[in-house]
Formats: sequence, structure tokens, C-alpha cells
Amino acid sequence: MKKRYLDASDIDKNWLLDYSTHYEYLKDQNAYIAFIHINEVKFNVFVDYNDSDEILISNGYKCLMYMPIDKNWCLSVFTDSKLNVKEWYFDITKDNNVDSRGIPFYTDMFLDVVVDPNMTIEVLDKDELDSAVEMKLITHDEYETTIKTSEELINSVINKSEFMYDYINMELQRLSKG
Repeated sequence: MKKRYLDASDIDKNWLLDYSTHYEYLKDQNAYIAFIHINEVKFNVFVDYNDSDEILISNGYKCLMYMPIDKNWCLSVFTDSKLNVKEWYFDITKDNNVDSRGIPFYTDMFLDVVVDPNMTIEVLDKDELDSAVEMKLITHDEYETTIKTSEELINSVINKSEFMYDYINMELQRLSKG
């Protein structure tokens, strides 16, 4: 399990040369939202499943992260420079919180749910989750919660166009101007 920070301080700097980030707390939703502008990369990052040749991250691309405090997931929405969505990427999380410095973070639970622009849903890294429980890196209860969360995401969050399209697009537009 790895901690991931909404200020992007944990991103692999081997490929990311320059970026800016802004995050804020949305009190009415008990959630944090972050906007990352990717100014310069050493090389493009491609979608890494289904033998895709789709560019996920390149110069000028953006990423919006939405992390509800009381849920076990965090959404990263990757867009091109014109805010066209390339991918919705849900990390299933153990917890979503704020550290002692005031920086929001989540603890990644291996399993991911990814949605492409055609609304094709993929569940990724189930083998890593299975290995984690076998190696006792996580408990059986944590395993079950992770599986249940992924199923709930697919059935209730992903299939809600109001959230996936309307709300996220509104936030992308708002945050890209600031």
C-alpha cells in the first residue's frame, strides 16, 4: 500500500519535468479536489492496459483528482490540453485523509477501476490485490471492502452521468481557469 498525495509530491519525477498543482477542500461534499497542470514531461505516458496506444500524459495535459473523505476511492481524470477526457481512473483506497502538514492523501489498495471515453470499464490489478491478501499485507476484511467498493463504484458512481460528465466537466472548466 502506498500513500498518494493530492499535491502530486509523490509522482515519479523520472518522466515529469515540470508541473503546477492546486487543491482545495469542498466543504459541502466533504471532499478534496486537485488540479494538476502538466507543463513538461520527459516522454509521453501511454494508457497501460488493453494494448492501447492512447497518450494519457503529455506536455500541456491536465489531471483533476477528486477525493471524498468518507469514501474508499479517489478519482483521477486525465485530459488533453483542451480538457478532452482521456481516462477516468479510480484508485480504491484504504483511507482518504489529511496529513499533519495539511496535505490530502489516500492509501492505495492495489485495485483500480478505469473508464475510457467510450465508457468501457476495466478492473485492473486484481492479481496484486489477491497477492497482497495472500502475503498478509492486507487483511481479509480489507480485501472484501476493496472488492465491494469497486462493485459499488461501477454500479452507482460510474453509471451516474451527472457525476462522471456534468460535475467533473464543470470542475475541469472552473479549475483550468484559476
